Amino acid sequence: MFSGFPIFRNYVFLREKISEHGRLLDSILRGQDDLLSRLKDVENILYAAVPKSDEFKREMEIQISDLKTDLTSLQLSSKYQVSSEIHSEDHIFNFVKVHDRFRGDIRSALDYYFSTGRESVQKLIALKNEFGKGGRQTLLEFASGYGCVTRHLTNFPLEFDVTACDIHSDAVGFIKDRLGVPCLGSVNLPEDFLLEKSYTTVFALSFFSHMPRRTWGRWLAALYKAVEPGGCLIFTTHGLVSQRKMIPHAVIDSTGFWFNENSEQSDLDTVEYGSTITAPIFVRQEIAKLEGATEVAFHEGHWWTHQDAWVVKKS
Repeated sequence: MFSGFPIFRNYVFLREKISEHGRLLDSILRGQDDLLSRLKDVENILYAAVPKSDEFKREMEIQISDLKTDLTSLQLSSKYQVSSEIHSEDHIFNFVKVHDRFRGDIRSALDYYFSTGRESVQKLIALKNEFGKGGRQTLLEFASGYGCVTRHLTNFPLEFDVTACDIHSDAVGFIKDRLGVPCLGSVNLPEDFLLEKSYTTVFALSFFSHMPRRTWGRWLAALYKAVEPGGCLIFTTHGLVSQRKMIPHAVIDSTGFWFNENSEQSDLDTVEYGSTITAPIFVRQEIAKLEGATEVAFHEGHWWTHQDAWVVKKS
């Protein structure tokens, strides 16, 4: 009886489209499951039919493993509605897939990679909304890597106008060309980090958890400089929860700082990029050096159940 009303017709149309897309997604997922099953059949046939040298077996294992990874990534990326492409040098994924928790279980490793990226965006949105920064903002995602979080940020165009930034030129190219997000190259010295514009929010996830003492405060000042007046710098650190859970052998000095020349990123000099723990007293002393800076939030153990989250507002 209401079918003549335009608003009702629009509702019916949208409902049908949502159902249609849902059926299409289910079909894609079933198809990908079928491909993985067929790949296993092909693998078995090849191993049974072809003479196998050790070199041949190793090459076959590499090729089949890569194909399985690509297919599983495609399947899980459909679930999270993000790009399935993962760069071969992606430090986060390469660390996850060899972790004891996921070794030999590529599906769980990929699911963790995608799910934690989405969770980080959800936490970021919650923080900005908590402190009166609702609506669309310009966002600089600093030290973005190869897009673990970036790929999810693009799903929230009403929240963020995103620009990524990373020290690795391959990461910059990958995020620009494959993920379709503007990306800037970073620099080695914080004093050389000069941008053409400022941003409502600058976000640095697990960057200060790697900086040595000589550049820690200098990088904080450089990123704070990139925040527009009234905006916020949001960053995470290894704090006391991280020490207790992840690095219990670390001995924090009287200033609240500990650094070790050790990192999962083998392509970076560990003297400049290692493992860092900062107690709240150290972080607050560095924030106090920033002109017009106000700490508006500190959430201990907020990220990944151990990294501290900080929100600093620029007056």
